[in-house]
Amino acid sequence: MALRFAGKHAAVVGATGVIGSHVAQAFARHGASVSLLGRSALAQRARLEAQLAAPSPTASSSSPAQHQFLKLDVSDARSIKDVFGGRGAEGVGPVDVLVNCAGISQTTFLKRTPDEELARIVDTNLLATMLVCKHARMQPHGCIINVSSLMATHGGFGATAYAASKAGLIGFTRALCREMAPGSIRVNALLPGWVDSDMWQSQSFSIPSFRSLPLRTKAPLVLVFLVVNPFLSSIRTPFSRNRLSLLLSANIQAPVVSRIVRSQTRTPTSIFKRHSSPQGRRSGRGGRRGRVSRCQ
Repeated sequence: MALRFAGKHAAVVGATGVIGSHVAQAFARHGASVSLLGRSALAQRARLEAQLAAPSPTASSSSPAQHQFLKLDVSDARSIKDVFGGRGAEGVGPVDVLVNCAGISQTTFLKRTPDEELARIVDTNLLATMLVCKHARMQPHGCIINVSSLMATHGGFGATAYAASKAGLIGFTRALCREMAPGSIRVNALLPGWVDSDMWQSQSFSIPSFRSLPLRTKAPLVLVFLVVNPFLSSIRTPFSRNRLSLLLSANIQAPVVSRIVRSQTRTPTSIFKRHSSPQGRRSGRGGRRGRVSRCQ
């Protein structure tokens, strides 16, 4: 059985998180050499390395994939430039698949969020991805995958800066796909919903009843493997030389079941009763399906 990404190099920014680590595992399982980048990538190397499953012995591959672990602070522009522009063991090198999934959350109302925290959220979730895409040396016919959020299109209660930064990623992805088209490089954005992660479980929410929101809306947390699968399927014809299919390549995908999408967009009225006006209670009901749009 031929490995889908044998001989290809995938770089995962934010590889120490639950989504990033599972994405790295998926690419390694399909034969890719993976660069795992994160603030604590070196400290967590032993754990991450153990999770990188070797390809099946029956799979055809000329040589075993080599993985590297690099420390990257996405809040530091110099660190991004040095890591992606560096040569040899200190740098990432040419990349076939680039995954940007580093980010931080927000669980406070806009009025209660310090100005510095607003800037930090936008810089980490949006500006860092822009800088990574700028300095990454993408191979022709490669692919860039930016992780946005369902909150980008449906809003987020107590997550104004987070939703804005993730919505900005969609606009950035659409524009970047046009700039990268001459090199036949596909640019995608994925919009997962509430993912069952350590960040969600351990977050100290400052909004009453926020942690029970998925349960109260009858929308279970999305298991991480349901989010990882679209990363592979988004590269539908990987490294294809059919340039026409790559010109319209910025697919904005919501990799969650429509039932979960509809449920997650219904904010409990009890929260609005406590924090919003009567008009807000009425406008907060109902939901829409996640949509898939294309860069036309």
